[in-house]
Amino acid sequence: MKRASLAQDLKSLTSVIKGQKGLLSGVKEATKIAVAGRDFVSDDDYSVHVVCEGRSASAVDADLAEARQIAKRYEGREVENTIPKVVRANPFTPLNNMIGPKGERWAPVHGIVSHAKAPVVWREIDAYFQSMSDRFEKHGVTTGYLVTTISTNGFLLEPVFYWPEALNLIHEETVEASTLARITPFEKNDAATAIVHEARARVAEIFLSHGAAHFQIGKTYLYRDGRKPSAWELLDAIKSVLDPQRRINPGSLGLD
Repeated sequence: MKRASLAQDLKSLTSVIKGQKGLLSGVKEATKIAVAGRDFVSDDDYSVHVVCEGRSASAVDADLAEARQIAKRYEGREVENTIPKVVRANPFTPLNNMIGPKGERWAPVHGIVSHAKAPVVWREIDAYFQSMSDRFEKHGVTTGYLVTTISTNGFLLEPVFYWPEALNLIHEETVEASTLARITPFEKNDAATAIVHEARARVAEIFLSHGAAHFQIGKTYLYRDGRKPSAWELLDAIKSVLDPQRRINPGSLGLD
């Protein structure tokens, strides 16, 4: 909400209109979004967005009614469903979200655990963030969470970090020029970046201790630490045959 410009808002509304069954229903849905504006969720709120699909309208209505009852039971307040509408109408947008709304650096770290483990993992990460609060505040590091369910068998928990730091070439090449023009670049900030690296590494350790899986492993996650010795020996042997001089992506997965 902080990032989007008026031009992007208008583009989103146009996509919402086109995504409906007809022009009249499209204009109706876009009008609801416009009337709600960007203030339907306050800065102090946590928002939950639910999308229901079914074979018939009555099945979808029944699921929505159940979702509303659950939210009401926990004192939730229903708001205009702007975000699901806009996301489904604009699923592939420019990667401007790879920086913060003020041009901050942004980095996520995620894990996928069972639904039963999710509250335990979340509390442990949150307790760690609380222990780091003074250092985070000193260096201007802020955190947030993105969470989503993966059917009935997985719960994705993704803490994200924002901090004042100069952008890299990848940001300058990827983020739209119009977005870059609206921000004031930060100076190089090695101290803040070091805090974020430390915190991401600790969160990755917490995920490992609970047997979390990851969408991508690369260099961020503790891949080697989570493998059985026999499985690691096999992987290392394959690497030795295919890349004996360790030239391909050196250091990834712990394959030094």
